[in-house]
Amino acid sequence: MRTNRTTLRHAAAFVLLAGAVPLGHAPLMAQATTTGQIVGTLLDAAGGRVADPSVTLFRDGVVIRVARGALDGSFRFPGLPPGRYAVLAEQAGYQPVRLREIPVTAGAITTVVLPLERRPPPIDRVEERRYEGVVSTGMAASLDGGALERFDRRREATDLGRDVTSLAAPFDQTAGLAIAANGLAPAASQLVVDGLEESLLRHPGLPGEAAVAPIFARDGILQASVAGFAPESDVPGTVGATMSLVSDLGGGAGKVRPWVTYEGSSLGGAAIDNPADSSASSLRAGVALGGRIKGDTGGWFLRMDYRALQQPTAEPLDGADAALLDNIAAAAAPTGVESFLRPGVRTYTGLSGQLGGRYNFGDAVRITARLGGARWEEDAPLLASSSVSGVGSRVESRDISGAIGLDYADEILASVTRIGFRSSNREWFATSTPFTSLGAEGLAFGAAAGLPGTFDESMIQAVQLVTLPLERHEVRVGAMVGRRSFTYDWLPDGAGRAAFGSLADFELGQGLFAQTTARDDARQIALTESALFADGVLRLSPALDLEAGFRYQVERAPTDLTVPDSAFTAVFGVTNAMPIVSRASSFGPRGGLTFRPGASGRTVLRLIGGLTPGHWDRAALAEVSRFDGGVDVTRRLGQVDWPGGPGGASARSLALFGDELRTPRGFTLEGMLRHALPGGTTLSLTGSYRHTDYLLRRADLNRPAAPLATTGDLRPVWGQLEQVGALVAPTPGSNARFEDYDRVYGLTSSGYADIYEVTTTVTREVGRGVSFRGSYTWSRAEDNLVGQRSADPADRLSPLDGGAGIAAWDDGRSDLDIPHRLAASLAWRSPSGMLTVGARVRMRSGLPFTAGFPPGTDVNGDGSSANDPVAVRSVPGLEGLLRDAGCEIGTSPFAVRNGCREDAVRALDLQAAVRLPVGARGVVLTVDAYNLASSATGLVDRAALHVDPDGSITTNTAGQLVLPLTLNADFGRLLARRNDPRTLRIGLRVEN
Repeated sequence: MRTNRTTLRHAAAFVLLAGAVPLGHAPLMAQATTTGQIVGTLLDAAGGRVADPSVTLFRDGVVIRVARGALDGSFRFPGLPPGRYAVLAEQAGYQPVRLREIPVTAGAITTVVLPLERRPPPIDRVEERRYEGVVSTGMAASLDGGALERFDRRREATDLGRDVTSLAAPFDQTAGLAIAANGLAPAASQLVVDGLEESLLRHPGLPGEAAVAPIFARDGILQASVAGFAPESDVPGTVGATMSLVSDLGGGAGKVRPWVTYEGSSLGGAAIDNPADSSASSLRAGVALGGRIKGDTGGWFLRMDYRALQQPTAEPLDGADAALLDNIAAAAAPTGVESFLRPGVRTYTGLSGQLGGRYNFGDAVRITARLGGARWEEDAPLLASSSVSGVGSRVESRDISGAIGLDYADEILASVTRIGFRSSNREWFATSTPFTSLGAEGLAFGAAAGLPGTFDESMIQAVQLVTLPLERHEVRVGAMVGRRSFTYDWLPDGAGRAAFGSLADFELGQGLFAQTTARDDARQIALTESALFADGVLRLSPALDLEAGFRYQVERAPTDLTVPDSAFTAVFGVTNAMPIVSRASSFGPRGGLTFRPGASGRTVLRLIGGLTPGHWDRAALAEVSRFDGGVDVTRRLGQVDWPGGPGGASARSLALFGDELRTPRGFTLEGMLRHALPGGTTLSLTGSYRHTDYLLRRADLNRPAAPLATTGDLRPVWGQLEQVGALVAPTPGSNARFEDYDRVYGLTSSGYADIYEVTTTVTREVGRGVSFRGSYTWSRAEDNLVGQRSADPADRLSPLDGGAGIAAWDDGRSDLDIPHRLAASLAWRSPSGMLTVGARVRMRSGLPFTAGFPPGTDVNGDGSSANDPVAVRSVPGLEGLLRDAGCEIGTSPFAVRNGCREDAVRALDLQAAVRLPVGARGVVLTVDAYNLASSATGLVDRAALHVDPDGSITTNTAGQLVLPLTLNADFGRLLARRNDPRTLRIGLRVEN
């Protein structure tokens, strides 16, 4: 009967649905990435072991577990949700000791070495001590407790990336997890909640866009951590960074925490951020509730928040006089472009909520569940990759996410099973005015590139994890299955793109116009994913652990992703059909060691390395599926019927994958040294090298077989160049091998990215007194990926491919190389707890860029007006101009790729909280000042040369083209200020 009952319980562990937090009183627990554990040893004054002690675990003053230690004085509390705990150690003849503020980090082990002193009876007190060790494993940067609530101008948990310097967080009016991580664009990073992948979706067609997840707010999670290398093999792999969240499922001390905040542009705002003197105001309100069920048998949690935000904008063209803007408006009359040329107000209205709970069935089974949703709308949303203000655009968004599950443990095995689902939608609306740029003035207005668009994405995922004990060692095995469906419906230049060399050309209607149209709707694409993984820990001694593991994953794409185009195959001799058998498999081994010198537990050294399998680029799959013969591009150069269509000839545009398509993979080697100082201060130093390969690059298969001409500086030219006023561009169709086709993009897995990174962190978290967290990161990122942040796919073409001796120009400093990043926060809480004050300073290097030409000017005729570097010595005085701007001057005749850099950006935030003597609960008045002191950031003039409208294209004696170019005295100047504005916010919240 016992055997049958055990078998049934084992079967239930694999069938029932699982959550993220393992159970309480089991002797064994599957160490999932959502929980941590405390492993301790009790010693006497001589260093001997205190045998058979009684050990009690507390959280929030409540007894969580009671255990009897082993004969060697060791004890272990596995499966603990992240947070701060206390351990009471007792043994007859010894002074009882309560060790407080023991941190538990998800996926990590906290080591406790606790000396006990012999004490004869009577013993009438408990000695209180503060934990001063370190978390023994776990490479991730973690935030919990007060750090989650600190400087919460944005409530999303993804905004916590601003305090983690391994990420490059936004400094402008955009929001999201990061603008770069591991030297890669935001789309490479992922959000994992309770061990399941969650949605990070904004505009997949724009690779520079960071994204948020409003469902998961700061007051709904127990811990957030960021790792550049997936912390465990059961975590979904990505070549970018992983932010892992552990959601609050209730229990512990009950909570009723309502809050409300208000901010207005008249409350301390800077005039430069609000030149129109807008009376914009913002209101936020929410509540977090939670408690226990039947003692500590279960728990429940509920949070909701509402946001109605208004944010004024700076001038669309920094420093422009009113006469210029009036002239532009007059030239565009009667289309009504005045709204694009004046300061506006961005608005955000949204509601989000999250419900969670857990319940224990005896000592062996725990079931958990969570459900959340968010819905929000933004008017005039800012896209980081766009040079327009966003006025006239709108995005409506919706997210829903849920997970249910069961954890099981007995003397034989421990099991964690998780099943989750999510669904997201983003619908972007755009003004009818096409994206329009004036090169000489550095101004753009109209619809942002990439709009309109609709993006739907949903996923269901299941993970099974089993832990088996092998004496002191441990083995974990598991599997994952999932299905992802998505529809990305958008077109580059779908609203039209117009470029004029200057205002004078705009008034004459002389420029270029392009528009992309589709004959049918975008298809839904479904991917199936599966993985097998295993980890093992070999504990050779109390001081040394060896670990090894692997993740093997398979991802299947549909075989009917594209419709084969026989006419295309007849012309080009290649097929546009998917060149794979719809299956990509990856193997990711990993290994490492953890060394804890000494017996104090205050120092830990960890080394880890391995391969991380990546995933299909979903935006690329959607592009190839959409551009399979049903998309047309119409172009016109010369007299343009603005804002109407180009009125020129149309040609088909396609995109296809190369023959040796691979999913990306990342190799990581990382080391960490962490040491705890007396008094609760922890120092850590982390160094890493990451190499990512099989990234997608693009080439134009319809480009002529050889350049049609070269310029005097040996630049290859792929089309017949024409000058239209202050603009140079190829005659439409002249840069195509076959006139019936426009751009035909071939995507190959030939890209790579390298990043070297060193991060040092100092932390001190205390309940009273001074808390501090400071982090500094130095990094260097290199790759061969041109135009990673651009909204126009043509900007990702190699501009000098085919040039004499300059084909390797692409290999160099990454578009996402941000070498210096700093985030430091300081908080002080009075002994009485009545007053808390804090400050935070952030800094990062400016983004790199290449000295080039104004929008619309395409001097190599490849179809992109944003990928051409200037030739350093082509115009007298240019080299000096670049040097004065701090740009690197290399040995190549052309400007060094990303050899220039924007100014570093800084921000200072202050906060204060006063506990008011109102009622039994604590009512707290808060005052926060954001961006109290900040440096200017935004769009920078990257055009070192302009086209002289009074000159003309000529040919020298060698038959090379000579373009009429002049220096741009405004090179490097800030064109449009996009700072987060200075804001004073007041609020009230209730604390238990």
